Amino acid sequence: MKKAILRTLIVCVAILAVSCSRYGVYPTKSGKHVHLSGGMVYALPKTVVKVDVTVEKTDYDASPYVEYAEELLGITLDDDEGWTYKIKNVTISTEHKPDPEEYYYI
Repeated sequence: MKKAILRTLIVCVAILAVSCSRYGVYPTKSGKHVHLSGGMVYALPKTVVKVDVTVEKTDYDASPYVEYAEELLGITLDDDEGWTYKIKNVTISTEHKPDPEEYYYI
């Protein structure tokens, strides 16, 4: 029991000591890094959403003999030309990159 209280007290003192440090965080201009000794530059992350869509296109061309299909074969065919699109697959993914507007110097 005394060990648990002592551990908790040590953790609280350590957190207090770290939180009272005198580090300053300064924003830098976009894309320009500050090179001073004893510090570092970091950027906040930016999430990029990537969407990949697989589409199948089908072209319809009328046959040159479509007008004879009903007379010779007894079937009716459309003589329309055109195309259709069909979505086969959609994939959504995210990626983290440095935000060029959010650089900071510590």
